[in-house]
Amino acid sequence: MNEPTSSLIDCPICTAPVYKTLHKVQDGKLMKCTTCKLVSYSPRPSASDLEEYYSSTKYRKEYEVGEMTGSEFANNRYHQFIRTLLKYYPNLEYPGKLKLLDFGCGTGDFLLASKKDSWTVRGLEVADSAVDKANQLLGQTCVSSINFDSTGQITSHLPVEDFHIVTSYHVIEHVLR
Repeated sequence: MNEPTSSLIDCPICTAPVYKTLHKVQDGKLMKCTTCKLVSYSPRPSASDLEEYYSSTKYRKEYEVGEMTGSEFANNRYHQFIRTLLKYYPNLEYPGKLKLLDFGCGTGDFLLASKKDSWTVRGLEVADSAVDKANQLLGQTCVSSINFDSTGQITSHLPVEDFHIVTSYHVIEHVLR
């Protein structure tokens, strides 16, 4: 069933206004863009809602024991990423450490897996408690907080570095316009 476009924000990837409802979740629903196939939650949360949710003790406790948490999951995701990268870019070589930025890095599991493979890593995260935990996990300050203004625009100073790879797992569905 396609939803009327007036009740939704256009797709953050392709800007198409037509969605298909997949199923209801809590106070909203998961919607699939009929053009680019992005699945996102509607209604899309505000920047302050996201910050409050990801900083909450309830979320942190659920995340810490969830099936997507921990080094095994991060290692599997990391190794799948490397296999995919080498499949599409078989000649990728760099004379030194590859530099990775993970936007929305959570508590740093993926960064840790990458760091163990000699990557130079940096992360950005909206929840201050996750930033603290990630920096503790990584043994250095390489994760920074993301802050937003009242319009949802990022006001944080992003790393002034060049990166070979930028990742963003489970983040694009939260992009605000």
